[in-house]
Amino acid sequence: MNDEKKLAQFLSLIIKQVGYVLRHPDHEQYREDIVNETFIKLFKSGAFEKYSLDTSENGRIAAAYIKKTIHSCSMDYFSKSGIYRRLTKREQESTGLKTQSITNENFDDLSANATFFQEDTKTYTSEQYLIAKEAYGNIQKCFSLITASITNDTRAKFLKEAFWNSDYYDVPIKQLAQILGYLKSNPTQDFNRFVDKISNCTQKYNIKIVNSGEQIEFLRQIISFGGEQT
Repeated sequence: MNDEKKLAQFLSLIIKQVGYVLRHPDHEQYREDIVNETFIKLFKSGAFEKYSLDTSENGRIAAAYIKKTIHSCSMDYFSKSGIYRRLTKREQESTGLKTQSITNENFDDLSANATFFQEDTKTYTSEQYLIAKEAYGNIQKCFSLITASITNDTRAKFLKEAFWNSDYYDVPIKQLAQILGYLKSNPTQDFNRFVDKISNCTQKYNIKIVNSGEQIEFLRQIISFGGEQT
């Protein structure tokens, strides 16, 4: 893999994903090391050749794989550094936790604090998985219903990418509109009104859309891990 531009794109995605996974301020000092560990592991495994970022769909697939690798590298790093240790199966059954802090001065147990390293330590039940999958499906229904009457193809594409894939692009809505060739004078206002319509529709399912990017990403995370965790 000698494509420096592609490697830079993957590195940028890894940095973003590490920042999301390790959100707690106490973990900020470890982010750079974990970015490096993750990048090296992905490079050696040939992931940068196997996965692509050329489309939003491919980007989501790559991001999901990278996130799992970050989880693995983070736990290995914390274990090697003497910060956390993985509990044995018997200890997990008795405590309900997956990890334990070895140095308790600055850290709580990962599983006890849902604000950081959430996906790797939190166990999603089958009920949570089904709820997330149903919610995602209901949002899709409302999106299809609201967009059915849109005849401007460029606007339709902009609204679709802004609603479903804004986390992937990681740029302001106005800049995303420019990237997609949607030249309306105030695309942010247009998008916000569109989200309000979606939210009005989803409220009958007890779903309120406030930040579509974060909410969609959160549901996708639960669904993607739902098949692996019980």
